[in-house]
Amino acid sequence: MLDVHILVSDMTRREWVEKCLESVSDAAAQAGFPVGVYVVPISDGTRGHIGRGRKQGYALGAYPYVTNVDDDDWVDKNAFALLARGLEKGPVAVTTQCEMHQNGLSQGVKPWRNLLRVFRRDVALSAPLEAWPVYDAPMMLAHADAIGRVEELECAPYHYRLHLSPHRQLMGAITAEMRQRITALPSGIHLARVSHG
Repeated sequence: MLDVHILVSDMTRREWVEKCLESVSDAAAQAGFPVGVYVVPISDGTRGHIGRGRKQGYALGAYPYVTNVDDDDWVDKNAFALLARGLEKGPVAVTTQCEMHQNGLSQGVKPWRNLLRVFRRDVALSAPLEAWPVYDAPMMLAHADAIGRVEELECAPYHYRLHLSPHRQLMGAITAEMRQRITALPSGIHLARVSHG
């Protein structure tokens, strides 16, 4: 039913990648339905372009739904089962919260709509990801909102690691044009501002 991809950078700490892969494997085992897991290295032609890496990841597998987990983050064992409940009502489901972690300590549960989301495969593949080298999540949700209903799930099965990753360094160097494009997204979509101290 669900294909999950993980974009893995050769710059992410090995122990973080292992924790991510273990959590995805555990969530897949507890989902109650078939889950395919795909690791997509981003040290090749996708380096520096998250959109292309996502597009490649969403094309892997054959199940009707797709999602992703970042290689430095992790999910709870019930994460995929929770997403599946949201899909009963529409082509896209998204959690509205995540638990933040910094220096190995929880910073608590925070509202954040775009970290754990699942799409019907055709919705994900029709998104213009090639045009979004960074900040793909707000664009994906705006795209999904334009196509059909996005079911919001009030839960926090995603664990976001606060640190200055290579991807977040790219985000910090984002151009004025990308900022304008993000600002032009529908009003319900926004970026959470988080300090990476």
